[in-house]
Amino acid sequence: MLRGWWTDLNKRAFVNRCVNESDKRAVNVRISEKGLLTLKEIDEQQNSLDANLKNLSKEESKQLNHLLDKLRG
Repeated sequence: MLRGWWTDLNKRAFVNRCVNESDKRAVNVRISEKGLLTLKEIDEQQNSLDANLKNLSKEESKQLNHLLDKLRG
């Protein structure tokens, strides 16, 4: 399961894999520039969402949670 996840990240160029020089059996995985940029975008979107959610009243928050629960099934 984990192997497939890393392979997918590698195919999408979010990480780079290289052989470990001290242990040829091991592989080092490093986040790529594309991966770093994507994480930055996610952080910015999360910050924006957090700021918008702070504007909800307690009752609105409960209603939103209820609606999201219904969407999840």
